Amino acid sequence: ALLSMTTRCGSGSDNGRGNLNTLKVLKQSSQASLSNNIFNETNKPIATFLFLVGVEGSGHHLWRSVYSASPSHRRYSKAQEKQNLAEPFIQMTRGLSSLFTAGCEGSETGGDDGDDSGSNRTRAPVPALPTNSNMTQAFDDVVRGMRRIKGLLRKTYGSKHNTAVAINAFFRKMNRGKFFSYPFGQEDGCRTTSYPDLDLLYQACGEARVDCKHVLITRDAYEVIRSTTVNRHFSEVGQQIKTMSSMLDVMRIQNMDHHDRIAACWDFDAADGGSVDEVSELLGWESKDAFRATYS
Repeated sequence: ALLSMTTRCGSGSDNGRGNLNTLKVLKQSSQASLSNNIFNETNKPIATFLFLVGVEGSGHHLWRSVYSASPSHRRYSKAQEKQNLAEPFIQMTRGLSSLFTAGCEGSETGGDDGDDSGSNRTRAPVPALPTNSNMTQAFDDVVRGMRRIKGLLRKTYGSKHNTAVAINAFFRKMNRGKFFSYPFGQEDGCRTTSYPDLDLLYQACGEARVDCKHVLITRDAYEVIRSTTVNRHFSEVGQQIKTMSSMLDVMRIQNMDHHDRIAACWDFDAADGGSVDEVSELLGWESKDAFRATYS
């Protein structure tokens, strides 16, 4: 059961591990769709909002570290010094948190889901049906936040650069937000219903008229379970295996529905090359050697 959880970006199998051959093909075939997107090629986007799709324990801390060292983050930080990017970023991520936890009363289900210390956690309230007004407000917050971030980056750089904005790299200085992993709730009644919804994310992107893509990250199943049950006690081992298996099913369906938005399939366990290089290009590295020096 544990081995069946494992997914990989590459082709073939490795010591009984599964793979994401179907998604790999979809990702490759999506490049033509992406090149025809109104935000690409002839109309270069000012900002590309990137969302990391992965189960908890699959590498969101690595995502934060890699993005923080990237050329895109340096451009973003420089713009932050001149413009107030923190406010719209918080507005965007709080809106997403509300949308992704709509089955629970209140969108803040405890502290940050990815913090190694495991501190500052509280149990979420009893699950409740979301109201249309709350959902509409949350959706509008995401749209407004994205529009303002794009506008402020345009104000800073014009159309000279495309700056990657990592939606769920979780910057403590800006917001006690979420890594938005699958799931990102804690061990409570709302845990298995608190996970990202790419349908809602991409609807908001379309409404905001911003370029959005996602990166799929995979990792060895045993390492995922150890990270989330030993290093951090999110759940008991047996329950965690069941939860991760369910979340992988959700991820597969969402990736099938939005295969044209897959920007990269990133294997956490790969040392370099392939999927790692795809991530470096997304984040603005022009030199593979410079990126690998940072990545290593």
